[in-house]
Amino acid sequence: MTLSPANEDNELDTLLIIGQFGDGARDTVHPTKISVVESVILVAPDGELDAKGVTFEREGDMKYVSSSVRLSYARMWDVSEFSEGTHYPQWPLPSTVYPNTCEVT
Repeated sequence: MTLSPANEDNELDTLLIIGQFGDGARDTVHPTKISVVESVILVAPDGELDAKGVTFEREGDMKYVSSSVRLSYARMWDVSEFSEGTHYPQWPLPSTVYPNTCEVT
């Protein structure tokens, strides 16, 4: 589990879970529930929160063949008030692709 690639200051509310979670195209073995069992600090609109204890349980969304992407949360903010900075979070040098907002100048 990692916060990357959504680990910019304005994206710290997304977890990426990578692994082998079933038998692929056979679609006979798959997870039925995912739970956060350790402390994981996320950033929500009202500040930091600990995701420990959060559980997702929806069998249809965990089948490899028949599941799809689901938008579960979205938000908008003023980029002049909540900037994502000028460089990638783990790279200290300025970047030509940051900020990567939809800001109109």
